Amino acid sequence: MDYSTLLHFTAFCPDYRTYALLLRACARCSDLYAAMEIHCHLTKVGLLSNQHITPPLLKLYIAHDCMLEARELFWSILESSTDPFHGNLMLMGFLKSGQLDKAYQIFKRMPVKDLVSWNSMIAGAVRSSHLKDAMNLFSRLVSSGLVPDGFSFSSVLSACARAGARRYGVWVHQLMTELGVEMNHILSSALVNMYAKCGRIDVATDIFNTVKRNHISVWNTMISGLAAHGLGSDVVILFRKMKSEEVVPDGVTFVALLTACSHCGMVEEARQYFKSMTTDYSITPEVEHYGALVDSLSRAGLLDEAHNLVRSMSVKPDAVIWRALLSACRRYHQTKLGELTVEHMACHGSGDYTLLSNIYSSANRWNDSEELWKQRKQKKIRKSKGLSWVELGGSTHEFKAGDQSHPDTEGIYQVLHGLSKRAKVEGYAPLTELVTKDVSEEEREENLTFHSEKLAVAYSVLKTGPGTEIMVSKNLQTCSDCHEWMKIVSKVLCRVIIMRDRIRFHRFESGCCSCKDYWIIEFAVRDLMGGKKSTFQTLINPEKEVRNTYVHGISNSMLCRPDVPRFGELIPILLQYVSSRQMDGKPVLWVAHNGRSFDVPFLIFEFRRCKAEMPGDWLFVDTLPIARQLVDSSGSKLSSASLEKLRERYKIPLTGSAHRAMQDVTTLCYVLQKLTFELKLTVPQLLEKSFRASDLPATRPEK
Repeated sequence: MDYSTLLHFTAFCPDYRTYALLLRACARCSDLYAAMEIHCHLTKVGLLSNQHITPPLLKLYIAHDCMLEARELFWSILESSTDPFHGNLMLMGFLKSGQLDKAYQIFKRMPVKDLVSWNSMIAGAVRSSHLKDAMNLFSRLVSSGLVPDGFSFSSVLSACARAGARRYGVWVHQLMTELGVEMNHILSSALVNMYAKCGRIDVATDIFNTVKRNHISVWNTMISGLAAHGLGSDVVILFRKMKSEEVVPDGVTFVALLTACSHCGMVEEARQYFKSMTTDYSITPEVEHYGALVDSLSRAGLLDEAHNLVRSMSVKPDAVIWRALLSACRRYHQTKLGELTVEHMACHGSGDYTLLSNIYSSANRWNDSEELWKQRKQKKIRKSKGLSWVELGGSTHEFKAGDQSHPDTEGIYQVLHGLSKRAKVEGYAPLTELVTKDVSEEEREENLTFHSEKLAVAYSVLKTGPGTEIMVSKNLQTCSDCHEWMKIVSKVLCRVIIMRDRIRFHRFESGCCSCKDYWIIEFAVRDLMGGKKSTFQTLINPEKEVRNTYVHGISNSMLCRPDVPRFGELIPILLQYVSSRQMDGKPVLWVAHNGRSFDVPFLIFEFRRCKAEMPGDWLFVDTLPIARQLVDSSGSKLSSASLEKLRERYKIPLTGSAHRAMQDVTTLCYVLQKLTFELKLTVPQLLEKSFRASDLPATRPEK
């Protein structure tokens, strides 16, 4: 006899216990229709608010994603129920489906909230990337008188890590200490992750060295943190230590190891780790492992090897892998491979269009670049907005490119203009080829001036005192122009600037970045006298010294391409080239644009680092200050004396990609002829403007 027959044809009068059993039976057999029928009858007989009946009915509705019915049921019993259990069920139901706003409506109206209620909302806000809301909820939890538990702390620490909210994270850590929270591997990992992602890898390492490390997740978090900060040698040492303590690595460990190799130019190590994970640990490579290795090869300029690896993968390559290859094609101006890469991508995001457009524009294929943007517009693919933010005075200040919504906009722009002027004096030249539109040089430069990270730095300068460390977070990868700008601004301000972008951390100090740029240097010279073999060019592997190593305090030099020499190997060849073309008794006059700030300090530093002696009869001329004497048609000084600007002024054709070494050298040869003619400079006058290596300090190059 079923439920309906029992009611209609017998004198049986069920009570709340009967209905509770019936609803449990409905839940077991997943009979939603029968449960809804019982719900209707319960409303008629007035038993709906019984504490034994509501929970199974709510669970059944939530299990079947009937959140509208569940919410109506909850509202109907809200006033008569003081048990937070029902509300917690509703919170979990809405949060499970990502409906944070509706969950918050329930949360606000709950008459009683327990720790489960608060933890659910904090975790839900973090999952939905509402990081500010998560931190605000945690503050309210503390103010409510309830004591946060491990779940509360792990969730809010995750929010701090993702938002880069270091001050708030430090306060949370202090609260954990005050409450005597017992540490486990989840909380240890959360703390290490928070400090690492908030720019304090030294504190993260201190915590790692004091907590129990018997769980693989703690090791993985520390390795990932070191990798994001570009501390490749520390990653290698820590992995050895991990093996010595008999902790077995897993797939996540090798993703972190390979990522570290990618960020630090450790190509050979990446190959070895990739091989080791299969041969030594029987871990089958997944798409993330292939992606990190492809990225490592691509960054080192080994595009053919990277492409061959993608084609031979045992798993289908995803968009991330193709995008790593495409990004390298832009950096190394490989147009054909870039086009081929895009063809293999199943779907194109806005970033892919941007990368390919940059490849076209760097090759002066403006029509192709414009056509690409038209396709993106037709397909209604929106460009991801770059957002940068800083945490000051307990508040987070967010900026987008060209942002004028901030209350301190006027002051921010005044500081930014001042910084840009001072940076140009120190040798900063905007990388205008990054602007993909065929517009004037002035418009391209203006487009680069107001990027979100520059606005964030300007605001930090406006609101903090001299010498204060600046930390900026960005949701996308920072562009090359902003990277160069921040290096020089760190020198101008005598401040440390920490930039956390989507890929890694960059620590700018005294004109250098912790990432060491990690792309190969192009070196080119040309004899102005001409003749056979008058040009000399090569690639160079820079020495990539780790600035600080926190695990054991040692540093390491790593070579990223076995087929490319280091500067120490290049010096004898360069000296032989110069001496073979030098006239007896005559000095050698080197000409470079922005040579005083970059080229000559670079040569001085490399010669001294390699313990080589620079010839005393080498003289240097910097054409940048000479070009600043030029005036435009109105009689005013040029707004920019960059090499690109001079090329346009003298109508010198560009036969190749801008900002490639030999192309720039060729352009400078023509510029020198035009410049000396326009200013009526003779060779003796040019020699008067020269300087020697001894006139400059042996500092690291700024670029």
